[in-house]
Amino acid sequence: MPQNDSVTRVPAVLQQAWGNMLRIWPRSGWKLLQQPAHWQIRSRSDRFLWLLLLASVWLLTTPYSGIWHDGNLYALQALHRLNPQNFAKELFFAYGSQDDFTLFSLPYAFLIRHIGLWTASLMLFCLCQILWLGGIIRLFRLLLPEVSAYICVLFLAVTRHHYGGFSVFSYAEGFLTARLLAEAIALWALSLAAERRHIAAPVTACGSILMHPLIGIWALLPALLHAVPRRHGLCVLAVGTSLITTLILSGIGPQGLVARFDAAWLWLLHDGQLPYLFLDTWSTQNIQQTLFSVIAITLAAFLTPACRRGFWQNLLILTITAFALAYILGSLAHNVLATQLQPWRILWVIQSLQWAALASSLPMHRRFLLPGLLAAALILSFLSGHQAGAAWPGYGLLAVFGGILFLIRKNQLWTAVARLHYFWHVRLAGMGIVTLLLIFLTWHWLGRIHVYLFDTSVIKGLVFFNILPPALAIGLLCCRFLGPRRFRLLLLGTGVLCMELGFLFGDGRRPLELREMACANTPGCINQAAQLIPQGTLVYWEDEDGFSGAQSSWFYANTATYLSGFQSSSRAFSRQLALEDERRRRLVNDLPPRLAAAREQDHLFHMDAGFAHADQHDVKKPLNQMGIVRLCHDPKLDKVVASTRYPQFQPAAINVFQAQYVYTCPVVRNAG
Repeated sequence: MPQNDSVTRVPAVLQQAWGNMLRIWPRSGWKLLQQPAHWQIRSRSDRFLWLLLLASVWLLTTPYSGIWHDGNLYALQALHRLNPQNFAKELFFAYGSQDDFTLFSLPYAFLIRHIGLWTASLMLFCLCQILWLGGIIRLFRLLLPEVSAYICVLFLAVTRHHYGGFSVFSYAEGFLTARLLAEAIALWALSLAAERRHIAAPVTACGSILMHPLIGIWALLPALLHAVPRRHGLCVLAVGTSLITTLILSGIGPQGLVARFDAAWLWLLHDGQLPYLFLDTWSTQNIQQTLFSVIAITLAAFLTPACRRGFWQNLLILTITAFALAYILGSLAHNVLATQLQPWRILWVIQSLQWAALASSLPMHRRFLLPGLLAAALILSFLSGHQAGAAWPGYGLLAVFGGILFLIRKNQLWTAVARLHYFWHVRLAGMGIVTLLLIFLTWHWLGRIHVYLFDTSVIKGLVFFNILPPALAIGLLCCRFLGPRRFRLLLLGTGVLCMELGFLFGDGRRPLELREMACANTPGCINQAAQLIPQGTLVYWEDEDGFSGAQSSWFYANTATYLSGFQSSSRAFSRQLALEDERRRRLVNDLPPRLAAAREQDHLFHMDAGFAHADQHDVKKPLNQMGIVRLCHDPKLDKVVASTRYPQFQPAAINVFQAQYVYTCPVVRNAG
């Protein structure tokens, strides 16, 4: 009997304790949801700690990649301004180039002339990144309370910066381009628009357009819409968009407006190296990441206070208009101008502001920030950007997240959410994360003293695959229950750790670039390639990836290259360039030329499967003896650099990336 009494009393005691908790803890749970008082900026030291943390994380997540990706093209444009005769035979400039629409190469060329290419690239990159970070902090502080703005900048820094199809483009790039400077200026223009400075904002946005029109236009249009009355701006936008769409679809107007891609040109773009220009080629992962950002802007457009709602509504209207034009005129009508303008590039603005939009849609009265919901959104963004098969869970979580925000606005979920935050292990988890960070910091410093105890490649991998920065951001939010002094120490320790790792991994240039091209275009520096390959000649440089050969030709030999993957990025802007690039690719890969009559057919995929493979993956057929002879039969080509030596052609040895040999095409033709 005593045993039975004890057994029956235990559930009753637990039930009574649970009832007491439900009566007492709603008020305490309300306090748990409340933003801690020490998160408010009360002194200059608090602001300094937050800014130190943001600068450190930004340095860690945006390392300098050197002259890489499209940075090669902008460096080439600056070199062309300095020495146009050296690149007179370059295909990239043969039919006009992007340099005709930007002033970026002017200061770039000026610095290259005085301090060299690599120093100029690094200096401009650091300047652009400082302007970028300063602009986004200022814009977020105008849209949000100060600490909330800092948290959103932190989330922006630790998430992937890719946007659009196939992850080709990104904002705040790790290499120097005109896009980077245009984005930095555009952010300052948007901050002026949010500040309702209706003259300074459009003028600053025009400066961004002078750097890169496709980037700056999405700062000018929001600034103009914000400067005029809402009704007038929407009427002009609707009428103008409808009129242009009608003219293009009906074929009425000048040729530059209504021109469409023919079958040959369209195939080289849509199924070649530039499929990201068309929305119908985007993968589910690209669409899911875009949807996350658009829904964030939509929530802000309807849930923010009235004084800021117009800013988000203008962005939402422009986003819908841009994607409608990109799909109707680009993907369906195949209009040349609409495809070249790439209206979907508004995504760089939308994805840069997605965290500020989410924070603006949260209830900010009574110092509420709800960092748990922001952390959940961060995890969701990570999944949507990295997991190709996470489509339906992503859409479901987005719907739940939006529903929670609407219900919180109605004050219907406070009690339920407060009960969920009651569990005692929340504080324990926060303290555990702090302990792990301190252990990690100690381990790191021990590793600096005893190098064999620490492997930097592991930490570099965690940073490169974007695992460590989001973990630091979420850990910081989980430690919100610490006292003021401990929280300041946590901010300082995290900032110092990220700053140290940022300087450790900040130089992301490839070893070949550092070793072999250190003196490229540096005043007074002479290299072996410049002695064997006269400047102004056209060279085909054999490589394995389709890009390193062009870098050797442009920056090491300071001359034009015959074929590279970089040149193909201008296919959408010139039909002649696209067809000439195709001809050279077929010649290099020993593929038969397409017949002129077959170019006008609509379905050529089955007959050009070999070229499609070589075109999409930049596969270059290794050059043998017959390959060198075949290339040199092209009268436009002057030199060939190959990795195999054939004595009958009298090659000259050169050591750049590896031991290679320079063949002179007139000698090869005579020997052949």
